[in-house]
Amino acid sequence: MFALKQAIGVLVLPATLALLLVAASGVLALRGRARAATYTFLCGALLAYLGAIPLVGNALLAPLERQYAAPAAGEHAPPNFVVVLGSGYLLFFAR
Repeated sequence: MFALKQAIGVLVLPATLALLLVAASGVLALRGRARAATYTFLCGALLAYLGAIPLVGNALLAPLERQYAAPAAGEHAPPNFVVVLGSGYLLFFAR
């Protein structure tokens, strides 16, 4: 079940869908369906372009960001600690 969820998650990404559409257009072109191949390629290219421009990304994020108010300046106390999250972070102390 986990593998299926991961596979579906990868397949619905805009870049993956665009790549699959472009690959499908190549198959259609090889089978002699030039018009269908052209439309499929254009859909894949348009999906890749729209997935890459900031205008679409901002439009998708705006409703999510509007749900929460931004904190006012000076509303929070200064932090006591800084936590660095990351994999493979090594701290070497100078001796």
